[in-house]
Amino acid sequence: MRISVAISFLMLSLNGLGQTQYLGFEAGATRTSINGKNFMENNDFRTGWTGGLVYQRQFDNNFILGTGLSYIEKGFNNELAYTDYEGNPREPLGETITSFNYNYLSIPIKGGFQFGSKWAGFVNLGLVSSFLVHASVHEPGIEGIIDARKTNVTDRVSRFDLGGLGEIGISYELFNSFVISSTLAYQQSITSVTNEGYFSQSKIRHYGTSLSVGLKYRMNY
Repeated sequence: MRISVAISFLMLSLNGLGQTQYLGFEAGATRTSINGKNFMENNDFRTGWTGGLVYQRQFDNNFILGTGLSYIEKGFNNELAYTDYEGNPREPLGETITSFNYNYLSIPIKGGFQFGSKWAGFVNLGLVSSFLVHASVHEPGIEGIIDARKTNVTDRVSRFDLGGLGEIGISYELFNSFVISSTLAYQQSITSVTNEGYFSQSKIRHYGTSLSVGLKYRMNY
Protein backbone atom coordinates (compact mmCIF):
# COMPACT_ATOMS: atom_id res chain seq x y z
CA MET A 1 0.00 0.00 0.00
CA ARG A 2 2.78 2.43 0.89
CA ILE A 3 4.60 1.60 -2.35
CA SER A 4 1.45 2.29 -4.41
CA VAL A 5 0.95 5.63 -2.67
CA ALA A 6 4.61 6.57 -3.29
CA ILE A 7 4.38 5.69 -6.99
CA SER A 8 1.13 7.64 -7.37
CA PHE A 9 2.69 10.66 -5.64
CA LEU A 10 5.73 10.46 -7.93
CA MET A 11 3.60 10.30 -11.09
CA LEU A 12 1.48 13.26 -9.96
CA SER A 13 4.63 15.24 -9.22
CA LEU A 14 6.06 14.48 -12.67
CA ASN A 15 2.80 15.39 -14.39
CA GLY A 16 3.03 18.77 -12.75
CA LEU A 17 6.31 19.52 -14.54
CA GLY A 18 6.66 20.87 -18.05
CA GLN A 19 7.54 18.06 -20.40
CA THR A 20 8.20 17.11 -23.99
CA GLN A 21 7.63 13.74 -25.63
CA TYR A 22 9.69 12.11 -28.34
CA LEU A 23 8.92 9.14 -30.58
CA GLY A 24 11.38 7.57 -32.99
CA PHE A 25 13.60 4.64 -33.83
CA GLU A 26 17.20 3.54 -33.41
CA ALA A 27 19.45 0.80 -34.76
CA GLY A 28 23.00 -0.36 -34.30
CA ALA A 29 25.48 -3.14 -33.66
CA THR A 30 25.82 -5.43 -30.65
CA ARG A 31 28.78 -7.31 -29.20
CA THR A 32 27.76 -9.87 -26.61
CA SER A 33 29.03 -12.88 -24.71
CA ILE A 34 28.17 -14.79 -21.53
CA ASN A 35 29.52 -15.23 -18.04
CA GLY A 36 28.69 -17.96 -15.60
CA LYS A 37 29.92 -21.09 -13.91
CA ASN A 38 30.18 -24.81 -14.70
CA PHE A 39 30.13 -24.05 -18.41
CA MET A 40 32.40 -24.55 -21.40
CA GLU A 41 35.59 -22.51 -21.76
CA ASN A 42 37.11 -20.56 -24.68
CA ASN A 43 34.01 -18.41 -25.20
CA ASP A 44 34.20 -15.32 -27.37
CA PHE A 45 31.94 -12.46 -28.44
CA ARG A 46 29.14 -12.66 -30.98
CA THR A 47 28.53 -9.65 -33.22
CA GLY A 48 24.89 -8.90 -34.04
CA TRP A 49 22.48 -6.01 -34.45
CA THR A 50 19.63 -4.29 -32.66
CA GLY A 51 16.85 -2.00 -33.79
CA GLY A 52 13.40 -0.79 -32.86
CA LEU A 53 11.10 1.95 -31.61
CA VAL A 54 11.91 4.37 -28.80
CA TYR A 55 9.77 6.67 -26.68
CA GLN A 56 11.14 9.38 -24.38
CA ARG A 57 9.63 11.94 -22.05
CA GLN A 58 11.80 14.88 -21.00
CA PHE A 59 10.92 17.20 -18.12
CA ASP A 60 11.92 20.82 -17.55
CA ASN A 61 14.42 19.77 -14.89
CA ASN A 62 16.23 17.72 -17.60
CA PHE A 63 15.08 14.44 -16.05
CA ILE A 64 14.22 11.91 -18.76
CA LEU A 65 12.16 8.71 -18.81
CA GLY A 66 12.27 6.27 -21.68
CA THR A 67 11.01 2.96 -23.00
CA GLY A 68 10.61 1.23 -26.34
CA LEU A 69 10.45 -2.07 -28.19
CA SER A 70 13.61 -3.47 -29.75
CA TYR A 71 14.78 -6.60 -31.51
CA ILE A 72 18.23 -7.54 -30.24
CA GLU A 73 20.67 -10.33 -31.10
CA LYS A 74 22.65 -11.81 -28.21
CA GLY A 75 24.81 -14.88 -27.77
CA PHE A 76 28.40 -16.01 -27.93
CA ASN A 77 30.89 -18.05 -29.92
CA ASN A 78 32.80 -21.04 -28.60
CA GLU A 79 36.18 -21.94 -30.06
CA LEU A 80 37.26 -25.57 -30.11
CA ALA A 81 40.71 -26.53 -31.36
CA TYR A 82 41.36 -30.16 -32.30
CA THR A 83 44.86 -31.24 -31.29
CA ASP A 84 47.04 -34.33 -31.41
CA TYR A 85 48.46 -36.08 -28.34
CA GLU A 86 51.26 -33.50 -28.15
CA GLY A 87 48.83 -30.57 -28.11
CA ASN A 88 49.54 -29.45 -31.68
CA PRO A 89 46.67 -28.49 -34.03
CA ARG A 90 45.53 -31.42 -36.10
CA GLU A 91 45.33 -30.95 -39.85
CA PRO A 92 43.10 -30.48 -41.70
CA LEU A 93 40.75 -29.97 -38.73
CA GLY A 94 42.35 -26.85 -37.29
CA GLU A 95 40.12 -24.57 -35.20
CA THR A 96 36.32 -24.57 -35.31
CA ILE A 97 33.80 -22.09 -33.94
CA THR A 98 30.33 -22.99 -32.69
CA SER A 99 27.90 -20.06 -32.55
CA PHE A 100 25.18 -19.85 -29.88
CA ASN A 101 22.53 -17.35 -31.00
CA TYR A 102 19.73 -15.95 -28.81
CA ASN A 103 17.44 -13.32 -30.30
CA TYR A 104 14.94 -11.31 -28.24
CA LEU A 105 12.27 -8.66 -28.21
CA SER A 106 13.26 -6.25 -25.45
CA ILE A 107 11.36 -3.60 -23.50
CA PRO A 108 13.60 -1.24 -21.51
CA ILE A 109 12.40 1.00 -18.69
CA LYS A 110 15.01 3.67 -17.99
CA GLY A 111 15.55 7.05 -16.44
CA GLY A 112 18.34 9.58 -16.36
CA PHE A 113 19.41 13.13 -17.06
CA GLN A 114 20.24 15.25 -20.08
CA PHE A 115 22.90 17.96 -20.05
CA GLY A 116 22.65 20.73 -22.63
CA SER A 117 20.03 21.76 -25.17
CA LYS A 118 20.81 21.83 -28.90
CA TRP A 119 23.94 19.75 -28.39
CA ALA A 120 23.35 17.52 -25.39
CA GLY A 121 24.78 14.61 -23.48
CA PHE A 122 22.73 12.11 -21.49
CA VAL A 123 23.05 9.19 -19.07
CA ASN A 124 20.44 6.53 -18.28
CA LEU A 125 20.03 3.58 -15.93
CA GLY A 126 17.27 1.01 -16.07
CA LEU A 127 15.98 -2.53 -16.40
CA VAL A 128 15.35 -4.52 -19.58
CA SER A 129 12.73 -7.25 -19.94
CA SER A 130 13.50 -9.51 -22.91
CA PHE A 131 11.35 -12.22 -24.48
CA LEU A 132 12.98 -14.95 -26.56
CA VAL A 133 12.05 -14.99 -30.25
CA HIS A 134 14.49 -17.56 -31.60
CA ALA A 135 17.52 -19.49 -30.39
CA SER A 136 19.86 -21.69 -32.42
CA VAL A 137 23.25 -23.37 -32.29
CA HIS A 138 25.43 -23.33 -35.42
CA GLU A 139 28.06 -26.07 -35.46
CA PRO A 140 30.77 -26.04 -38.16
CA GLY A 141 31.41 -28.97 -40.42
CA ILE A 142 34.61 -30.97 -40.54
CA GLU A 143 35.55 -31.91 -44.07
CA GLY A 144 35.22 -35.59 -44.68
CA ILE A 145 33.91 -36.27 -41.18
CA ILE A 146 30.73 -34.34 -40.39
CA ASP A 147 28.53 -31.74 -42.11
CA ALA A 148 27.79 -28.30 -40.68
CA ARG A 149 24.64 -28.32 -38.58
CA LYS A 150 22.14 -25.73 -37.34
CA THR A 151 19.94 -26.75 -34.40
CA ASN A 152 16.83 -24.86 -33.27
CA VAL A 153 16.83 -24.71 -29.45
CA THR A 154 14.07 -22.12 -28.99
CA ASP A 155 11.89 -24.55 -27.05
CA ARG A 156 14.72 -25.42 -24.66
CA VAL A 157 16.15 -22.02 -23.68
CA SER A 158 14.59 -19.93 -20.88
CA ARG A 159 12.04 -17.69 -22.59
CA PHE A 160 12.44 -14.62 -20.33
CA ASP A 161 15.56 -12.60 -19.61
CA LEU A 162 15.82 -9.70 -17.14
CA GLY A 163 18.84 -7.44 -17.15
CA GLY A 164 20.30 -4.17 -16.00
CA LEU A 165 21.03 -1.33 -18.42
CA GLY A 166 23.43 1.62 -18.48
CA GLU A 167 23.65 4.18 -21.29
CA ILE A 168 25.65 7.25 -22.23
CA GLY A 169 25.22 9.26 -25.39
CA ILE A 170 25.07 12.53 -27.28
CA SER A 171 22.26 14.14 -29.25
CA TYR A 172 21.70 17.06 -31.61
CA GLU A 173 18.44 18.91 -32.24
CA LEU A 174 17.39 19.58 -35.85
CA PHE A 175 14.80 22.20 -36.87
CA ASN A 176 13.27 22.22 -33.35
CA SER A 177 11.38 19.05 -34.28
CA PHE A 178 13.88 16.21 -34.66
CA VAL A 179 16.70 14.87 -32.53
CA ILE A 180 19.48 12.63 -33.80
CA SER A 181 21.48 10.68 -31.24
CA SER A 182 24.27 8.19 -30.73
CA THR A 183 24.14 5.83 -27.76
CA LEU A 184 26.62 3.46 -26.16
CA ALA A 185 24.85 0.95 -23.91
CA TYR A 186 25.88 -1.89 -21.61
CA GLN A 187 23.56 -4.71 -20.54
CA GLN A 188 24.09 -7.41 -17.92
CA SER A 189 21.51 -10.16 -17.44
CA ILE A 190 20.26 -11.00 -13.98
CA THR A 191 18.50 -14.22 -15.00
CA SER A 192 20.11 -17.28 -16.60
CA VAL A 193 19.62 -18.66 -20.10
CA THR A 194 19.78 -22.19 -18.69
CA ASN A 195 17.11 -24.29 -17.01
CA GLU A 196 16.43 -27.91 -16.14
CA GLY A 197 16.23 -28.86 -19.81
CA TYR A 198 19.11 -26.76 -21.14
CA PHE A 199 22.62 -27.04 -19.62
CA SER A 200 20.97 -27.78 -16.26
CA GLN A 201 24.27 -27.89 -14.35
CA SER A 202 25.29 -24.39 -15.47
CA LYS A 203 24.23 -20.79 -14.92
CA ILE A 204 25.04 -18.48 -17.82
CA ARG A 205 24.03 -14.85 -18.23
CA HIS A 206 24.26 -12.48 -21.17
CA TYR A 207 26.38 -9.35 -21.10
CA GLY A 208 27.58 -6.98 -23.76
CA THR A 209 27.52 -3.59 -25.40
CA SER A 210 25.67 -1.94 -28.25
CA LEU A 211 26.40 1.17 -30.28
CA SER A 212 23.37 2.68 -32.00
CA VAL A 213 22.15 5.78 -33.77
CA GLY A 214 18.62 7.10 -33.57
CA LEU A 215 16.19 9.68 -34.87
CA LYS A 216 13.32 11.00 -32.72
CA TYR A 217 10.45 13.34 -33.50
CA ARG A 218 9.55 15.96 -30.90
CA MET A 219 5.90 16.07 -29.84
CA ASN A 220 5.01 19.09 -27.69
CA TYR A 221 2.97 18.08 -24.67
